[in-house]
Amino acid sequence: MFVDKITGNVCIVNFRISEPLTVFLTKEKKMSKIEPCLELQEAIEKFVGYGVKIVTPEVAVMKDKRLEYGSSGGTAYFDQIRVFYKEQSLMKEWQWRDRYSASNDRYDLAVHDIGAVNVDETDGKVKVEVEIINNKYGNRQAIFTFEKTEISRPRLSAQEQESFKNKVKAEVERIMKAHYNRWENRCHLNLIRCPAYKEPLLSQEKIWAEYGIAAFVIVEQIDHAASDPQMRHLLYLLTAQQPVAEMKSENHGYVKAEGGSMLAIIDLQPDGLLISSKAGKSLIKL
Repeated sequence: MFVDKITGNVCIVNFRISEPLTVFLTKEKKMSKIEPCLELQEAIEKFVGYGVKIVTPEVAVMKDKRLEYGSSGGTAYFDQIRVFYKEQSLMKEWQWRDRYSASNDRYDLAVHDIGAVNVDETDGKVKVEVEIINNKYGNRQAIFTFEKTEISRPRLSAQEQESFKNKVKAEVERIMKAHYNRWENRCHLNLIRCPAYKEPLLSQEKIWAEYGIAAFVIVEQIDHAASDPQMRHLLYLLTAQQPVAEMKSENHGYVKAEGGSMLAIIDLQPDGLLISSKAGKSLIKL
């Protein structure tokens, strides 16, 4: 539930899967209904249950979160706000818990809820201003700006999406098998060091089937200096146009000496794939 600061209406999201995604506005005991446009409805259907708030027939917002792990342990916490404009979406995130030290935590950046949402359309752009609620440290604003022009990224048919999902599954299995075979060969070459080596692991997988884009991360151990293992994260990218997945980025490090390795997929954005590693955030062009 939230209050539109322009109209004063109280907005309640109704998310019954068997019914159209709808927001009801209540004011002076009168009911009116906002139906999302087709493009928006298709964009938010996958987020049923996430508390999506529909602001206008073309704009919706939601709160989300993610955790970030590394091979040396510890967990970083991020709160996210995602805004939809028709079929487009933009996401911003704030890290409020540090992976290594509680002294670096930023509880003032935590997102406890979404407050008022203001939509302004001028000069061919749609600006969405979202009030971020922080119950202890006060509220703040985040602004998301969209171009009103239609996005050019092609969409796959339902049949093509199913075919692409099967392609992704086959590629993940093929590449994981290759990594596992290398791990076994390493064990045969050095039986003494073998018990210390960790098996390869699929740590993350994201599929945007409607666009024919998928990415996944594999973690493996590649070295061992005394009692300090060296770990490596590998990012693979696969599109509907590619015959096989391509390795696009890697991050490695000794666990004790360098804090291990870390690489995570954050989001698919209009201009590429946003990832995070020990070096910070970067964009992988598609």
